[in-house]
Amino acid sequence: MLATSYKQHPWWWYLGVTLLVRLWYGWLIFPWMWEGDAGEYVGVAAGWLQGEVGDFYWPPGLPALLSSFLGISGISKVSSSLLMLCGWCAWIYAMRYLLGRNPAKWEWRGLWIFGLWPAWIHQAVVPLTHLWVGVFLLLSIYLLRKNTSFGKGVLAGACLLMAIWLRPATILVCVCMLVYVGWKEGINRKLVAVALFPFTGILCWQLFSYHQTGTHFFINKASVYNLYLGNHPETPMYKSWWLGSHAEDWPQFPAFQAEVDSVRALPEVTQSVAYRDLSLLHIAEHPGEFLLRTLNRVRVFWAFDTFTGAWWYPRNNFIGQIILGIDAICYLSFMSICLLFWHPTFSRDKVKELSLLTILAYGLPYYLAFSHPTYHFAIIPLFLFLGEWKKKPTMTLTKWGILFLLIGIQLEWIFHMSSSL
Repeated sequence: MLATSYKQHPWWWYLGVTLLVRLWYGWLIFPWMWEGDAGEYVGVAAGWLQGEVGDFYWPPGLPALLSSFLGISGISKVSSSLLMLCGWCAWIYAMRYLLGRNPAKWEWRGLWIFGLWPAWIHQAVVPLTHLWVGVFLLLSIYLLRKNTSFGKGVLAGACLLMAIWLRPATILVCVCMLVYVGWKEGINRKLVAVALFPFTGILCWQLFSYHQTGTHFFINKASVYNLYLGNHPETPMYKSWWLGSHAEDWPQFPAFQAEVDSVRALPEVTQSVAYRDLSLLHIAEHPGEFLLRTLNRVRVFWAFDTFTGAWWYPRNNFIGQIILGIDAICYLSFMSICLLFWHPTFSRDKVKELSLLTILAYGLPYYLAFSHPTYHFAIIPLFLFLGEWKKKPTMTLTKWGILFLLIGIQLEWIFHMSSSL
């Protein structure tokens, strides 16, 4: 009876089971739900509700969603988790309409990996940006997959704007999608519709932030600061994100510490410009190191995510280790399945083209600033759209090469994460 029900309503079963898993996980982590970046985002949202503008360090996308939701339901951990669960439902909705009502057997297996993947469970409960970025990118692809009407173009532009406000690095994806639409459909009112929301939304936010702070920065102050952190001469060659998340280790980097202290001694309105100028100066003075760090950042970006396991470590070391192992297995399993059904042939399928374009464009800003596997979260599901799921799975010499390269990246990641700087 249950098997019959599942065959008739697989998406409802998927929604119900994965929501129950996330509700259980939310109950499990409830005391610590707002620790780390999550607490910062909630704090910004709470400030907005009280009329406080904030310091513009964090991008405005998630605080905007949180303040809209918490303003109605009240500021609580339950409310913030409900917002994230709404994001998970929206993600399923977008996948349902992109994959169709009856995905192939192996597509379903890929979907169930996401449903039970610890990193994906964590990101669908704790108020962080990656799930919602993934939702808006999927919706953009869905709206642009056919010859775009003016109305759908406007909605796609709104989704792209929200993705940029959530994670400003998404601006490159937006530019690439606009170029793609112009190439496919010509420069017409549809292209204007897609560009309308991102252009006006970013312009209004830039004017507002300049009016409030008296200084120029793109979306939020952390963007240029991250570029600086990832390209200082003392930045670790492989762990380029380290200085951004381990301030307690700064005394080990005296030149970096002294330079940051000198910038912080400047008037606040000039600090972002100072970080930008120093970033470009360090890159120009050390081009070889920049190139090496960039190559390292590319490999780090495609390693398995350790954020959730590391989040658990100070709370329960054993659970943290288990989650790290499961995350690695889920990541390699999913990517291997996609590789099996990938057939590198020319295709005019817009969903495939937009997905590939997004995958290629999304990571580039992280390759240039600093990188971490967590940052690939939003684009991993797009690999489902590159497969030929009704064809026979194959492993060619090229695919074996890609698989061994991917495994090598994971082993390198494990080695560096288990060793000191």
